Amino acid sequence: MPEWNTEMQPERNVEADASAIPAELGRAGALHLLGKKAEAADELSRLLDRRPDYAPAYRVRAMLYMELGEESRALEDLEKYHSLGYGDVQSRLARAQCTLKAGRWQEATEQFQALLDADPDLDDALLGLGLAHLRLHHLEEALSLLTRYLDRHPDDATARFGQAVALQLTGDVEHAIPIYEQLASDPEYGRDCLINLCSIYRQKKDGDGLLSCSNRLIAVDPESAAAREAAAYAAFLKEDYAQAATHLQWLADKGGLPVEPWMNLGLCRRKEGNLEMALQAYQQALALQPDLGEAHLRVAEILSELGRSEEALNACRAGIEACPDMADLYFLAVGLHQKSGRNEDAEALLEVLAMRQPGNADLWFRLGNMKYDRHAFGEAADAYRAALAVQPDWAEALLNLALACYESGRYDEAETALQRALTVKPGWETALRAAAVNALKQNHLDAALQYHRQLIDSGHSDPEVLYNAAMLHEQLGQKDEAELLYRQALEWRPDFAEALVGLGYVLESTGRADEARQCWARAMEVKPELAKDYFGLGA
Repeated sequence: MPEWNTEMQPERNVEADASAIPAELGRAGALHLLGKKAEAADELSRLLDRRPDYAPAYRVRAMLYMELGEESRALEDLEKYHSLGYGDVQSRLARAQCTLKAGRWQEATEQFQALLDADPDLDDALLGLGLAHLRLHHLEEALSLLTRYLDRHPDDATARFGQAVALQLTGDVEHAIPIYEQLASDPEYGRDCLINLCSIYRQKKDGDGLLSCSNRLIAVDPESAAAREAAAYAAFLKEDYAQAATHLQWLADKGGLPVEPWMNLGLCRRKEGNLEMALQAYQQALALQPDLGEAHLRVAEILSELGRSEEALNACRAGIEACPDMADLYFLAVGLHQKSGRNEDAEALLEVLAMRQPGNADLWFRLGNMKYDRHAFGEAADAYRAALAVQPDWAEALLNLALACYESGRYDEAETALQRALTVKPGWETALRAAAVNALKQNHLDAALQYHRQLIDSGHSDPEVLYNAAMLHEQLGQKDEAELLYRQALEWRPDFAEALVGLGYVLESTGRADEARQCWARAMEVKPELAKDYFGLGA
């Protein structure tokens, strides 16, 4: 942004009483002319200590502070200057510029707007107002004001950079990119342009663009942490994990690395297969942030991958102590307990998590499976119900609830759960098979047959399904349907002894005794133990 013109020249032909001008002001002018700005400001400070109401000194010292980059101190002097009843357009413009740089953006907006209201052609105020609105994230207003300014000053780098930032913040990165690229070699804004370009390419996950931009930024500023982070992410996108780790290690070696890059370094080391170095990176992250649950989890996972199961379990315990609601740490510890055969410890750990997170459907489902595996079917059913209370349409939980109820002898409850599962997931083979078995257990032959027919109609007509359906038709007196299904089963498996026996009975009952005997004979050839019953040999 163009600053207030602070170039000072000695006055000539001034007919005034030299004794009225303080000596400190003269010395300040001489020092400034020699490039000694700080010393000049000190002279003015001495003057103001002696004459605190000498208004011109505040104005001149403000100029010097602006040149020294001390905008906050300049602003104090300008406000004092105006409070003493002095001021003009240039001093008010300088005050607005200092207010903006001091981060008092709303005040700066009001000051620039007042200047423009008084003089619509004051371009420096137009630029300042645009930048103030940009700082306030009033992006449409900022773009409009900066565009107006650029119509008059198309090569102004400050306005172009502000325009590019506004475009980036509105999501119009395709128009922001060429502006940043044009300004990339600008001595004042080039570095920031490259940093913003890295941010854009990172957001777009454009590995090539990010790599090129990060390399240019490193060339401009070899010590740039932003450049190294961008280069690391570019390498990560290209799956060059070793190169990504090299850049992150460079950052680590510089010291003062925050948590996130340590986590990224751990990830890259892990992906390149260097588990020990990955472990060290995650441990560094924990040293910086001891309650970082993800870092605890990664440490435990890597220890497990290294075969150090007890250390991994201890890492899980430490993580759970630091992050008691980190479910994945519990699940990993459960897996480690199970792998070592400590199923009771695994189940107890899930019970602890269930008390902390009663609304976690996944843990109730896992707990139900563990109880089912140890044949505690009633407890398993309760756990599945808890999962379904959180996630009512979870088909797998409904199926497992049905199986637990079936094993507990609660066949009606099993039927209800299976019907719900099939409503959520129509035609689900596993649920249909379970429903058919449950119906047979209750001797509900029509229902069992219906489930078998659904299996057949949905393309799951394996020999066993066809055989069971044939038997049900036979028991219901539907001989023709039974014969057809027995024959279909035998087409799949010609040596299916039970189907041969069943077909034989159907054939005999319909007056085809010779064909029946041929089926039974074939069955005894396939399964010789059937001959024991035929000859009455008993067990």
